[in-house]
Amino acid sequence: MLGCKFVKKFRCSPSKQRIWRQVTLVLALTLVAINCSPDTGKMVPLLPNGVANLVIVYKKEATNEQIEYFLGNVLAHPRADGRGEELLPAIGLQVRLRNIDGYEATAIAYHSYATPEQRNEVKRAALSSPIVYKIFEDVVPSQIKKIE
Repeated sequence: MLGCKFVKKFRCSPSKQRIWRQVTLVLALTLVAINCSPDTGKMVPLLPNGVANLVIVYKKEATNEQIEYFLGNVLAHPRADGRGEELLPAIGLQVRLRNIDGYEATAIAYHSYATPEQRNEVKRAALSSPIVYKIFEDVVPSQIKKIE
């Protein structure tokens, strides 16, 4: 179909359109394969320097559904176009953590341009939730050993 737009003198038959689609698909997959770097086995941390600006720890009785609702409706809001959610303006990265001393948690990294007020808004929103047990600030999540 794409090739047919360039050749205006001739009409493309359905078989030629199918060939153009196949060629385009093969070229696209080839470009993706070429641009993907090989796995070096080296792990790259999601958090800058491994430090999370906030680690939100949930109460043990919090269900997965409650946590997902919290993430999608407290730390985010539905997008205007109806396609998913949009994080609060300060949040650059949100990572769900499993089993920190038996608790579920979420690590948050702020955007570098997040204002102090935006950062406080995230903290206030988290603390206002009945499923949040505790918040840690500026910590490496893997170094949290005791929640109590």
